Order: sequence, then structure tokens, then C-alpha cells
Amino acid sequence: MDRKKTIALLFLYRRRLRRSRKTWERIYWIHPYVAKRRELGDFYTKFMDLREHEDKFFIYFRMSIKSFDELHERLKPSLQKKNTAMRDCIEPIQMLCVTLRYLASGCTFTDLHLQYRLGISTISGIVKDVCSTIWCLMLGECIPPPTKDKWESISPEFETRANFPHCIGAVDGKHIRISNPLGSMYYNYKGYSSVVLMAVADANYRFVYVDIGSYGKDCDSSIFKRSSLWTSIINNDHEIPIEKTVTGIDNCKLPYYFVGDEAFALHQHLLRPFGGSQLTIKKRIFNYRLSRARR
Repeated sequence: MDRKKTIALLFLYRRRLRRSRKTWERIYWIHPYVAKRRELGDFYTKFMDLREHEDKFFIYFRMSIKSFDELHERLKPSLQKKNTAMRDCIEPIQMLCVTLRYLASGCTFTDLHLQYRLGISTISGIVKDVCSTIWCLMLGECIPPPTKDKWESISPEFETRANFPHCIGAVDGKHIRISNPLGSMYYNYKGYSSVVLMAVADANYRFVYVDIGSYGKDCDSSIFKRSSLWTSIINNDHEIPIEKTVTGIDNCKLPYYFVGDEAFALHQHLLRPFGGSQLTIKKRIFNYRLSRARR
């Protein structure tokens, strides 16, 4: 009797497996909508026209034509694929257009599929490949590991622009919304799932250091304390300028520090604004300068 049940269950399982496979069979090798990409896709109908108008090009890609061409030349050798007998490859310039449009507009892959007439899975792969290539090729150039000389060059800019002597960076975290998280650790206090981008910026709003991928539920202070930058500073592995006197104050040495909001705990190298709403004029001015420095 048990043997008959086993055979029957095996038969039902194999039949269900065959049915599930049928539902995933391709209806088209290339969908008729995608097949008209060269005639009606946004890249072939809009790109060259946008290049004739610098302002419109910048609105569409959030990047100047000169910067676009420079980035394309840097990425082209790594992104170039080979044509096959089955189909032609997607050009690196079109891959860059799709990725920049995704990053500039925040639209979904479905929207890009309808605009550029590329498959959704193809667009997903393009965005991932282009972003990974940019990160690998340009990380060392655009966000090099900060050094003591780098911190010393940042400090005067904060003092000039925000009247903050010895400040070497403004630090804060940004929640990047994600879908289909792997666990509740990604669920943040704002009510959605995210990963956290933690960054230190200089007085010109440029990133000096980034830490990406922490759980959404973690607070900014905990993430920064676990970052490689802060850990190396605490362990004296990372050299920052030594404390010195401030211009106009000769009897007191001030250490170099980062500035952050009330989410960060106070430390010798981490300063935050005064909390509360009932503040004196001096404290309000301090908070105002801090907010200007962190924009």
C-alpha cells in the first residue's frame, strides 16, 4: 500500500513539474515590441537630438555632454561585447545611457523597457554591469583612501565657508529603499526596507569616504562606529592631523573632528549640534552653521 502511494505521489510530482516548465517556455525569441528598438527605441530616436541641446541633455541624464563622453571613453573597453550569429550586442554607449537614465530619474526597469525597447532582465544586467565597472575603474580616482594631507586640506575649507576650525568632514547616513529584503534587519524606523549609505563629505559637498550596505534597522551612530574609517582612527591605524591651537586662541588646543547630527554620539573626534528647540542665540548659530556645512 505504501508503495502504491509513493508511485502515485511521484507521478503527480512529475506531472506538476512538466506543467510548471511549460508555463516558462518562451513565446518569442525576441518580442515584437523589442524587435523595433532600432526604429523606435529612445536611444536611437532621442540621443543624437539631445546632444544638440546641452541644457536638455543635462536634464535627461543629469550630466553634461563633456562628462558623458569622458565617462563613455573610460568605460567602453570594459563594456564592449562581441556580436554573435544570433544577435548584435548592445553598444557601451547605449548601456551607459540606460544606466544614467535609471540613476537620474529613479524610474523602474519596466519603464526603461518601454522607453528603450530592451528586455527587463537585459536592463537589469546592464545597470549592474555598468555600475560595477564604474566602481572598479574609478573608485581609486574619485574616492581615494583619505590621508593626513587630505584631512589637512579639507579643514581650511570648512573654516572659511562655515567658520568651523579643524573640521575634517560632515558625516551622515542615507536610507536607500529596497524591495524584497532577505530579512527584518533591513526594515528601518521610517517604515520601509532599506540599506544605508554612510558618507563623509568635505566643505564642497564631495564624498571623501563611503560605507555602503549596512542594515536599515541600524542607527547612524552604530554604522559609523563599525566603519573601517572610524575603527582605524580609534585603533590609531589611520593618521589624522594632531590637535593644535585655533587662530586667535593660544591657550587651548582643539582636536580635528567630524560633524554629525544628534544621531551620533559625542567623541573627541566627533562633534554634533546642540539638541532641543529652546536654544540660545550662540547655540542656534552653531546649529545653523552645521546644517550649512552638511548640505
